[in-house]
Amino acid sequence: MKKSSRICLLLLSIVGLFVSPVFAEKIKITYKPEYRMSYNQMYARALQQAYSTAFVTSARQFLPQNFSAKRLKIMEELYRPSAERFVKNYKKGYSATVENGLELEIDAEMNVELIYNELESLGFLDTRVQLNSSRVEYGEGLKVEKEMTQNIQRAVERKITTSVLPVLNFFDVVEAPWAMLTILVENKNGIWIVRATAEDDKVFIGKGKNFFAAWTTVWKKLVKYIYPAQEKGRATLEITGWYTPTGVQDVDKLVRSWNDSIRNTEFLSVSFDNEEIQARWSFEIFELEKLQRALLNNIAKKNLRYILKFVEDPNVVKKTNTRQIPPKVAETPNGTSPKTVGAPNEKPKINSDLVVVPTE
Repeated sequence: MKKSSRICLLLLSIVGLFVSPVFAEKIKITYKPEYRMSYNQMYARALQQAYSTAFVTSARQFLPQNFSAKRLKIMEELYRPSAERFVKNYKKGYSATVENGLELEIDAEMNVELIYNELESLGFLDTRVQLNSSRVEYGEGLKVEKEMTQNIQRAVERKITTSVLPVLNFFDVVEAPWAMLTILVENKNGIWIVRATAEDDKVFIGKGKNFFAAWTTVWKKLVKYIYPAQEKGRATLEITGWYTPTGVQDVDKLVRSWNDSIRNTEFLSVSFDNEEIQARWSFEIFELEKLQRALLNNIAKKNLRYILKFVEDPNVVKKTNTRQIPPKVAETPNGTSPKTVGAPNEKPKINSDLVVVPTE
């Protein structure tokens, strides 16, 4: 019996809803301004909020399960000024004024590849990234001096509280005596400057009109420098999000057709967790960029979540720090591992520290 047939037999008892491909996000928001403004101004702000909501909704399919709802909410706020760049096109549904605000509905076609690249460059898709132990210092424009009046001191403190700390909290950056990084933050003539110094004295600088822009510029450089991407080797692909057995069989055929990027494909297992079906494959990657494009175009657009991991290779040399914080252990919501069926007797050993990050 073929492996693809065995997959279906394993899942025939599962009843679920068919998941159709999703190419656009249907977004409905209510915008309530903090101060009085014209209808056109309010509509522009509401559309900006809708774009940001659409960005986060699309990003969720790539983010790990332990990415909390609180962080998603902060992400929506941080990306509000720039989320429009991730929207390919949108169709207005309706808009209506409500008490102290505006209700808006749109269908937003998102640039999935650009969203994936953004999350990848920030290290959100790579379990190796452990840069959250830092020593944060404040320089020009953000230092509270004794000779300052109380009003000026409060203004400086407010700037740090409202602009800097929410971003650092979003990236889980904490003060630690074993800090891997020294972060210097300055604000000169309205321009934010972030200077990060690694333990090998390598310096990374980012500038922006707001702290988030300056910070992410530096953060992306740090992730790329300290955690360079592995591009070839044996890897596993884990896909989650089906509610019908035929979905797994269809994707199995699809994965086996990617002969221009992978070879020696093997089906590993099927799991059941939270009423969703999860399946795993193993293969050898020889064209990572083509594989990433195939995953984005064929898996992500079907509203499925996936994780690509390299099998442990003792010859892989990582540019890491011996004092970094131990990685967090991910668990299912009930603290147990999902039930797995159909797994072979032997599985390749997976190193969770080696997660694929695509090249730019």
